[in-house]
Amino acid sequence: IDFDKSSLQQIADNLRSPGGRIPNPDPNAAAGATIPRPPFVFGAKSQQRLLAACDIVRYYETTGRPLTAANMRWAAIRNFSDQWKALKKRKDEDEPEVPKITK
Repeated sequence: IDFDKSSLQQIADNLRSPGGRIPNPDPNAAAGATIPRPPFVFGAKSQQRLLAACDIVRYYETTGRPLTAANMRWAAIRNFSDQWKALKKRKDEDEPEVPKITK
């Protein structure tokens, strides 16, 4: 999976301002009249869930686990996301001092 946070942000930006025109749905509009294409709805929650799904797919591919529909349910993704954040936070923390053994 090549999606990261910046590429998902770019997708969201593109959906919010799509290019092109569509036929005017107004029944009183002239024949062949067009209007700018309206933006697509792509909420922040959807964006966060998609980013979490990308993380779990990367993890499954790295560890060689099969990617199944059951593995991609939101409950599994949410649980993985919480644990993954904790692991990343632990990795970034300073190493703890190990007490010296004295006799």
